[in-house]
Amino acid sequence: MKRFKKVKLGIVGLGFVSQIAHLPEIKKQKDIQLISAAEKNLQLLNNVGKKFSIRKLYKSHKDMINNERLDGVVVSVQRNSTYRIVKDVIRKKIPVLSEKPAALDFKKAKNLVHLSSKLRTTYIIGYMKIHDEGVKFVKNFINKKVLGDLKSVYYRNFSGESYFGDNNYYKQTKNYIKKYSLNKSKLTNKNFFIKFLNSNCHSINLLRYFFTNLKLNLNELDKKGEGLLYFENDKTKIILNTSYSKIKKNWIEEIEFNFNKGILKLKLPPPLIKNKFSSISIFNFLTNKSKRIILKKNRSFKNQINFFSKQIKRKNTKHHCYGRNCLEDIKIIQKIF
Repeated sequence: MKRFKKVKLGIVGLGFVSQIAHLPEIKKQKDIQLISAAEKNLQLLNNVGKKFSIRKLYKSHKDMINNERLDGVVVSVQRNSTYRIVKDVIRKKIPVLSEKPAALDFKKAKNLVHLSSKLRTTYIIGYMKIHDEGVKFVKNFINKKVLGDLKSVYYRNFSGESYFGDNNYYKQTKNYIKKYSLNKSKLTNKNFFIKFLNSNCHSINLLRYFFTNLKLNLNELDKKGEGLLYFENDKTKIILNTSYSKIKKNWIEEIEFNFNKGILKLKLPPPLIKNKFSSISIFNFLTNKSKRIILKKNRSFKNQINFFSKQIKRKNTKHHCYGRNCLEDIKIIQKIF
């Protein structure tokens, strides 16, 4: 086994998510060294590189992975570029943490999984919610059957602004935002699919994390991807209510787990807010009492980068967020649309 003093990482893409989430958490970790970054926007490359003290800067991801000796690469780029870049990184046999979705269709995602398996390369999808302290607690709680059998689940995901706070980050050009934004008033059917895939692959993956035999029974979404989805896991009935919140500074993501002896409610924070954490309340039917669970205040992106670092060191460790376990998310969404 290779001995690591520090895990040497590179990052591809220095846009909003990298600046708000990935880079701050990478820089905080004592056992990780950020070696290099690649970004095609030269102004963004220089500004962000200077802000985060990244010494080796590249305009091309290919130049970076060819010239640097890296233990792993984080990829956070525009959605239609993810597949191509991740494929190049895997071909170099470099472990990769890729922002979701893995690709814009099932076939391409499957190709990446096949390639990573063939080359025995660690390939992880950035589903940070499964690294959330509240989510980890609930997973363990369900398995222990503390409140008996789970009867039903109601998941409300009204995704709105995932970040609101200071504007202390460098923005992409107006033309870039205009070209790639999915928040326009008029979208094509293809873009409605991409928007739903980007916003809700997280939700479906999270349900699959809780329930390994998740099956879609009924689809009552409109063409925008808003409405109800009905799932089933063995004897458990599951409803996903999804919409795009129109209210500023608003993100509603709550899951209610109904057991035969009580109810557990998990409330998840907006994904990119730094100092907001999930909360859990439990009501026990037998004692007629409710309680709140005290959770560690760890940001899910921090837990995720630590997890990636550990997987690089261990290799071949199975986990839900490995690429091969995430194919079903895209398959379900393609079936929906």
